Amino acid sequence: MRAPCKGWANDEERALAQYVSEDPIHDNDQDSTIFKEKVWLNFCQRMKNKYRDPDSLYSKWRTAKQVAMEFNGIYLNVIRNPQSDATEVDFMAKVRHIYKAKVRRAFVNESFWGVVKGNRK
Repeated sequence: MRAPCKGWANDEERALAQYVSEDPIHDNDQDSTIFKEKVWLNFCQRMKNKYRDPDSLYSKWRTAKQVAMEFNGIYLNVIRNPQSDATEVDFMAKVRHIYKAKVRRAFVNESFWGVVKGNRK
C-alpha cells in the first residue's frame, strides 16, 4: 500500500527548479531514467531527505514546468506593454488575474517560477 501523498513545500519546489536550471544538459537531451536519477540524488542532498522518489520528482518537474511556462508567457506579454506608472507588484497582480481567468484557477507555483522564469529548459 502506498504512503499518503505529501504536498510540495515552496523550498522543495525551489530545490527541484534550481537543480534542473543548473543542469548543463537539458532534460529533453538526456535519457529520462538518467535525468530522474540525477534530479532525485540532487534533491535528496539539498533537502536532506529521501521521501520523494525519482518518478514523483520527474512528474512534478514536468507539470510545474508546463504551468510555469504558461504563467511566464502571460508575464512576458504584460511587461512588454507596461503602463508608465506600473510597478512590479502591479505587473504580478495583473499576470495572476489573467492567468486565473484563463485557466480558472490561481497560480500556485511562484516559488518554482521565480527560479525558472529566465530559463529555457
